[in-house]
Amino acid sequence: MSPSPSVRATDAYNRTDADYATSISITSTGTMTGDPISATPSSGVSTYASVVHTVAGTGLTLTATSGSLTSVTSNPFDITTYVNGDWHSITGTGLLWNNAANWMQVISGSLSAPGGGGGLGYPNTGNPNVHLYATMNTNGSRSVNNLTIYSGAQLTTTSGPCTVAGTLLVKTGGTMNMSNLLNINGTLQVDSAGTFIYAYTNSSSRSTSVWNGVENFHPKSNFVLTELQNSAGFLFIEDKDDITENTYNGFTACFGNMSFERASGSGAMGLFPSGFVKNLAHGNVVFKSGTSDVRMADAGSGFNTTIGGRLIIESTFGNNINFSNSAITGVLNVKGQVIHNGTGALRFCSSSTTTNMTMNIDSSMAITNTGNFTFNATNNASYTGILRIKGDLTVASTANLTNASTAKNGIIVFNGIGDGTAPDLTQVINISATNATRNQYINFNVGNGAYVQLGDDLELGNSAK
Repeated sequence: MSPSPSVRATDAYNRTDADYATSISITSTGTMTGDPISATPSSGVSTYASVVHTVAGTGLTLTATSGSLTSVTSNPFDITTYVNGDWHSITGTGLLWNNAANWMQVISGSLSAPGGGGGLGYPNTGNPNVHLYATMNTNGSRSVNNLTIYSGAQLTTTSGPCTVAGTLLVKTGGTMNMSNLLNINGTLQVDSAGTFIYAYTNSSSRSTSVWNGVENFHPKSNFVLTELQNSAGFLFIEDKDDITENTYNGFTACFGNMSFERASGSGAMGLFPSGFVKNLAHGNVVFKSGTSDVRMADAGSGFNTTIGGRLIIESTFGNNINFSNSAITGVLNVKGQVIHNGTGALRFCSSSTTTNMTMNIDSSMAITNTGNFTFNATNNASYTGILRIKGDLTVASTANLTNASTAKNGIIVFNGIGDGTAPDLTQVINISATNATRNQYINFNVGNGAYVQLGDDLELGNSAK
């Protein structure tokens, strides 16, 4: 292993015990030659110069023990098998793909010095396997077989296309930044704490490029959208079957965590393609920043999807999030909290069409800034809007819960199960004092088996009940 691992003996104050001379042994969770390996400390430190693993592995650790001292375990590490012809980058930041000095190649079982690879000295022909340990820009069209991005590394497609025939693996701590066309014909895997950034503004088909293969977003992986093509209603998920669902811990979904951080563009972003009935995310869906409104769905056969974590609208998000303005049926289920701390509206619709929208929240809902939740921002007798909550409902005095449709009331159903004997068996409504439109044209309903408590006076608006 390089660098060679070392172990330090310390006293109760975490100071090196320079007099400690008892042998220290290390063991590995991988296949390590001579396991366990022992070394006698010098000035309290043991160094292991010949640690060899014979089998590749990920997330491996070393554990050190000695006498009565408390054992210690290393951070996780990976063992990669050298395959002839593979390319390994050096470490560093701001590097360019087409600079030979940034690459080493496996030749006859050994890794060359930087700049000592074949051909042009960098991965260029023959669909090679590539291992990236640096922050690097593609700086041109690239074609590879398998591409692995390791912890601390980031690949940005600054020009393209970049085509991966086999597997694009973004490991824990690694980042793939799609700023230009990315074709994945095999598998896209993003490990937990790995990050995939969507920052592509072109209208090229997503179904036949980045989502062309099989996707595997681990439950704590991160999908971050920072840029998007500017057409209104543009869908980064182009087709309902684009993204592969994967099951972890008994829950099946397409992505891990999702964060929307759009920095430019005026076209409203579309979220769900027609007929989208897969679960969206294992974890949280967060709206951090935007330059235009978001439309969950605009046309077609509607959607029915679940967020496995929380739905969060941060204070830095000032746009509206519309479920739909089309004559469709949509259902959004949220297993965690809904936290609206933005300054815009989260609304079912703003339309006179026959829009049928339902949001089911398995936890609480809080509107804490100057934004609002609106059933319909337009007067319409033909729409249906139902909000079901199993937890508490909190609306700050600066926020609003409302409905502009004087012809059709929105519906809130408190459908938790409880008897009021404990906080987790009680649903609390805290809606601060009313303004002119607060709580208007809304029916408040307590479901069978629910126990609901008023945390403050509840002032009903016009035609509410």
